[in-house]
Amino acid sequence: MSHNKPVSGITLYLALLLFVFAVSALLRIAFWVFAAPDMTDPLGKDAFTAFYIGLRFDGRIAGLLTLPLGIALSVPWSAERLRKARKPLTCLYALLFFLLFLIYVFDFGFYAYLGNRISTLAFELMEDANEAAGMIFHSYPVLAVTAGLLTATAFCSAVFYRLVGMPVCIAPGKKRRALGFLCGFFVFAFCVYGQLNSSLFPLRWSYAYFTTSEPIIALGLNPCEDADSERTWGRLDISRLQTLIRTRRH
Repeated sequence: MSHNKPVSGITLYLALLLFVFAVSALLRIAFWVFAAPDMTDPLGKDAFTAFYIGLRFDGRIAGLLTLPLGIALSVPWSAERLRKARKPLTCLYALLFFLLFLIYVFDFGFYAYLGNRISTLAFELMEDANEAAGMIFHSYPVLAVTAGLLTATAFCSAVFYRLVGMPVCIAPGKKRRALGFLCGFFVFAFCVYGQLNSSLFPLRWSYAYFTTSEPIIALGLNPCEDADSERTWGRLDISRLQTLIRTRRH
C-alpha cells in the first residue's frame, strides 16, 4: 500500500514537465562541455546567451512530450486513473527517453565528426551501411555508449514511474479545477511559445544565429527540433559538409 501524499493534478503535471526539462537541460550542459574545446570563450557572454536560448528550445520539447499527461491530469476521471496506467505509460515514455538519448548520441557523434549538430546530412553518411557501421565501431566506444544509453533510459524510466505512481487528489469545486487547468495551460503555452514578450512570433531557430561562431550557434540549437530544418532552410554550407564527408571516407 502506497504512503505517498496525494498531490493535485497541476502539481504532478509540473513535476513531470520539470523532470523532462531537467533531462534535456543536462544533455545541453553535456554538449556544452563536449564542444567547449572548440569555443574561443566557453564561459563568455555569448556561450551563456546560447545556452539560455537552447534551454527555451528544451522547454518546448518538454512541453510537447508531457502534453498528453497534462491533458489526462486536467480531466478528473482520467487523473484519478492515471496511477493505474503507470506501467504502460512508463513503457511508452521509456521508449521516448530512449529515442531522445539516441538522438543525442548521434548528435554528439555527428558534431565530433563534422563539427555541426546532427542534420539530414547524416543520411549521406549512411549510404553504404557496412562502411558506416565499420566507421562507427572503429571511431567510437560503441559498447560503452550503448551501456550508458540503456542506463540513462532505465534511470529516467524509474523516476517517471515513481512520479506517475503518485496518487492524485481532485481539487474540490469547479473554480479551483479551472484555475489549475489555466495555470497548466499557461505554463505549457509559455514552454511551446518560448518567449515572454510582445513578439508575435514564437521562438525560432534563427535566434541561435546571433553570432558567427559555429560552436556557440550549435550550443543554442536542439537536435530534436532542428535536424530536418538544417537542409530545409539552407543554414548549412551543404557543399562544404559533403566535401568533408568525402574527405573523411577517403
